[in-house]
Formats: sequence, C-alpha cells, structure tokens
Amino acid sequence: MKKLTIITFLLLILISCESNKPEEVGIIKDSTSTSSGVTEFKFNEDVVHKISKEKTIKVEGKELVTPNRLFDFYPSSIKNIKLEKSSSGQTRSGLGRYTTSTGVYEAKGKLIKVRIADYYSKEFFPDYQLLIDLPSEDPGFKLTRLDLKDGYIGFMRWEETYKYGYISLFVQNRFHVLIDIEGFPDLKDNYKDLVYKFNFENK
Repeated sequence: MKKLTIITFLLLILISCESNKPEEVGIIKDSTSTSSGVTEFKFNEDVVHKISKEKTIKVEGKELVTPNRLFDFYPSSIKNIKLEKSSSGQTRSGLGRYTTSTGVYEAKGKLIKVRIADYYSKEFFPDYQLLIDLPSEDPGFKLTRLDLKDGYIGFMRWEETYKYGYISLFVQNRFHVLIDIEGFPDLKDNYKDLVYKFNFENK
C-alpha cells in the first residue's frame, strides 16, 4: 500500500510539471552541441516565414506585441551575421502571461543568442528588482551595471577567462532583452553598439 501511495505521488508531480510547461509556438525542437561547446540550433521554418498581420494582441487584459512581431526589434544582422528566427510564442511568469521571441546570430563557432519578451510593464517582470539591486559580486563572474541612455536599465555578467557572458536589459519599462554572447570578447567593452542595434523606438 505504501509503495502504491509513493507511485501515485510521483505521477501527480509529473502531471503537474507537464501542465506548467510554457505554451510556445514555433519552438526549437532540437539542438546539438559542438566540440567547442557552442550550441547548433535547428530552426523552425514556420517562425522564419510566418508574419503576423496584427502587431499587438490582448493577453489577460494587456495589449502586448504579437510574438512573431517582436522580431521587428531585432537587427537583420550583427557583425555581418544574419538573424535566424528560432522561436516565438506566449508563456507565463508568476505575475502573468507575456509574449516572447528568440533569435540567433551564429557563425564559425561564435554565437549571439537574443531573447526579447514583452511584459507590458515592469510590474509584471519578476526580475525587475534584480536590475535595481545588482549583487556586489558573483563568484567566477564580473557584474557590471551598464551606462545606458534613458529608458534602458541593465547589467552585464561576464566570465573573464573564457570570454563569455550575457547582457540583461529592461527597455521602456516593458521589454526584457537577454543577450547571450559566446566568442565575441570585444562586445564586453563595445556593449552600447550591440544594445542600440535593437530598435525599440517605433514599437
């Protein structure tokens, strides 16, 4: 009887985990790692070619940018590497649903992976306080608060030995931008040139 109870409990946990998975469309279904550690992405053609006519959608009473139209904010290329649209859709945090997209700039073992999400307001972005109260240290990484123009707040987390890291930004009090960088050490000091390539002026 005790064994049956334990098995039933484990099944309930598995069912609960399945029900909490993000509901994304056009999500990457497979990826492989190279010997250099850089992930090679397999892209969903529906995301690449499907363009939504509507720029915004209503989600839980909030007017959000349509998932696929979030790609309008991405530059068509970075360092002469073309954008590959990998996924877009809707998902949720503990504070509500939001729209999200992921794009990749990848060539010769180097990678810039970008995720842009529309939270509508900082009130619905669960990590906003982290951007304000940046920890003083992070073992193995250097944390730097970024000097950016009005409407932008963010930081960089950088590993000095192997020259990789990420930039986390909140833009115009609604968009979260996460930029993972592998193989482009010059972007550590030239982060402004990278950040301002993403155009949020005409949302």
